[in-house]
Amino acid sequence: MSAGWYHSVVLTADGRVYTFGINANGRLGDGTTTDRYSPVLLSITGIDAIAAGQEHTLAKRGDGRVYAWGQGSSGRLGLGNTANALVPTLIPGLSAASISAGFSNSMAVRTDGAVMTWGANGAGQIGDTTFTDRTVPTVSAAPASPSTMQIDTAGAVVTQSGAGYTWGYGSSYQHGDGTFTARATPTLAFTVPGAWATAAPTFSVAPGSYSGTVIVTIADSTSGATIRYTTDGSTPTEASSELDVSGQVVLSSTTTLRARAFATGRAPSDVTAGLYTVTP
Repeated sequence: MSAGWYHSVVLTADGRVYTFGINANGRLGDGTTTDRYSPVLLSITGIDAIAAGQEHTLAKRGDGRVYAWGQGSSGRLGLGNTANALVPTLIPGLSAASISAGFSNSMAVRTDGAVMTWGANGAGQIGDTTFTDRTVPTVSAAPASPSTMQIDTAGAVVTQSGAGYTWGYGSSYQHGDGTFTARATPTLAFTVPGAWATAAPTFSVAPGSYSGTVIVTIADSTSGATIRYTTDGSTPTEASSELDVSGQVVLSSTTTLRARAFATGRAPSDVTAGLYTVTP
């Protein structure tokens, strides 16, 4: 479940999404701007992650595709414009392992580990070293393959070693380092000792459409991690196929590839997934 500004989003065990609350700018995603006082079922299926922002919402499918809807100002939906979207709309070209929705911007960790951000950037919330709003997912200067991440009026990631980088608004000491000025560059702000969650695996080849066999190399930045993967759309477990020493998976037909990393003493990683449409 995720709660935004006067609206809530619920994800069921079978991948369906319900929303309810205030529906200004279409933040509920049911094709209307009518407030809903009880949960309404959306049209999207196969969802495994949700994130409610101030007036917009994100949802990630099990194959890595990301949908956005609601308020579109400042480009927070990542659709290349600032228009509102009343229904879940696919963000072109983005395949993600995890997502976060903030006050007027959004964040995702891409399948190759890159931290992607978009939306309002007047205080450097995007973390791309500029103060320019971004209407499409943009590579942030934050460290790749973080253990955890979050965006709101400020952005933050924590690396595998517990190093916390922050950026964006600082007027309420959001950075965690005692400063209160805005900054556009992710900066080391604090270190938290301990074993953080395993980093999500990365794919060497971006999900998409290909002609002929596709060879995807899967890697992980957590030392000693074991990578498990599936090609039938199911969530990888510790009983799933283990990646062999080559680190490669050969795809000769259309496949949803899903991978997860496991490491002793750490929580399992997020699932990295991608749909590979292969034409023989």
